[in-house]
Amino acid sequence: MDYETFTENVRTHILPLLKPTQNARLKRILKNNGCEYTSLIIDTEGEPVAPAIYLEEFYSSFLEERAIYENDPVTDDDRFDAIARRILIGMEDLERPDLSEDFMNYETVRDRICLKLVSRSENEDLLKQTPYVAFHDLCILFFIHLEMSDKTFGSILLREEQFLKWELTPTALYPIALENTMRIFPAELCALQSILESLCIKDPDDEPRAHNRDTMKKICDLSGEPWEAPERPMVHQSMVLTNKNKYFGATAVLYPQLLNRIGDALQGSYYLIPSSIHEMLILPSSIGISSQEIDEMIREINQTEVSAEEVLGTHCYFFDHKSYSLV
Repeated sequence: MDYETFTENVRTHILPLLKPTQNARLKRILKNNGCEYTSLIIDTEGEPVAPAIYLEEFYSSFLEERAIYENDPVTDDDRFDAIARRILIGMEDLERPDLSEDFMNYETVRDRICLKLVSRSENEDLLKQTPYVAFHDLCILFFIHLEMSDKTFGSILLREEQFLKWELTPTALYPIALENTMRIFPAELCALQSILESLCIKDPDDEPRAHNRDTMKKICDLSGEPWEAPERPMVHQSMVLTNKNKYFGATAVLYPQLLNRIGDALQGSYYLIPSSIHEMLILPSSIGISSQEIDEMIREINQTEVSAEEVLGTHCYFFDHKSYSLV
């Protein structure tokens, strides 16, 4: 059974189980990096937001079960009924945003409009309908941040129609969204060595790690207070730059003065490695690795360790400490 037939069968089997005010439809959703997913949309009359259930994993399970129980009397109709019931049970436990909010009302969502960094070359189709701000060969998109009662997160990507309705340009909205992003997603800087050591259950209170932790906290303190580089230079310190929520954390590179402060702490230039949309790795140039070697490493990691939807870039960036500039 092909995927298109499978998804339509799921839709038709779930229809009899819905309330009279509900309906089910299929929709192809374009996500980051050109990744497309088929989702089952359950619309409810009077509700502006509808849950989207992605069906790819259900399809894989369906084919696997079919192969394992080839001689079982269970029919495909039985399997589709089971999938439909599983989806509805999952929807009952699904955390949802406040559906009474008007997400097209600028004043309602103004304080929750945030930024995320994505690849420009991998999102050409998405960018035709989504306003953005260019950042080197990446681009900055705008989204409405949704926080559920269970502390999970959701987002609504801002499209052309919102900008037209609000009579705003991406350039005008950028400083507002940046301020929101810094407040909702404070930057977090972690020593890569400390992360690896923590996996080995080393003592988290040993003096060198405590110094690194305190120093990095100061680097990320964007309160505007005067800040000086640490007494002990972090010349060979590799780091992970993200945010407290590990959610679109690569955007922290946009935070004012943060890259400068990292350069001051390292007392030199460094490479920024786009490991995913959720974080950046920082390697001091003093470690002696060339940009070509780093780019090769990035390509390998993208192919083997990062999901297609979360890939950010294919090459590193260089922060020149002398000129305080990113190239």
